[in-house]
Amino acid sequence: MAKKENISLILWGATSIESTEDGYVNKSNVVGKEGFIRNLRNVKKFFRIFPHMINYYFFIVLQRFQMGIPKKYIFNVLNEVPFPKKQIKVIYFFNYIKYDPVKIIQTLKKELKWKSPINKENRFDCLLHSLINHHTLQLLGISSDGYIYSNLVRNGILRRSEALIKERHVEKIVDKECRDIIKELNLKNYKMPIIKNSL
Repeated sequence: MAKKENISLILWGATSIESTEDGYVNKSNVVGKEGFIRNLRNVKKFFRIFPHMINYYFFIVLQRFQMGIPKKYIFNVLNEVPFPKKQIKVIYFFNYIKYDPVKIIQTLKKELKWKSPINKENRFDCLLHSLINHHTLQLLGISSDGYIYSNLVRNGILRRSEALIKERHVEKIVDKECRDIIKELNLKNYKMPIIKNSL
């Protein structure tokens, strides 16, 4: 897209704290490649992550094929894809600004009078995100958002009590949100699985 639209700069701001991907394949994770290599030296960890690693590698290579990325970059999945002809520069936002979602939200509300649903500041504008929360709640007893809240707690950004309030709110509203989405998309034959009781 950047090449097609003649965009010279890509500003990227994902973080390992927000990501629900496995850390060993997440380039922005603090352990990075060194931590990945350390995990490979641990026999138990190696056998635990190996099937996931193969699965990840297969799909990321497939995605690169589908995106038409130059062949010499398709199989090197741990490195960024350069744009040598168009001189497109990728800037990782959080190399320059400390990631602090609580402060970011407070600033948006104070400076720009920004508003969001109660206890749901993140991803509330994504129509399908509730389905992801429902799926992870049904499988694991914790929502996708709850996984991120846990990361925030572990990194000292959010209190555990605050994270629990937010997670309970997701549990309370996710079923209705999913049913509203199913109705809006006219998925008449879709039957939602029941969420088992979590914590």
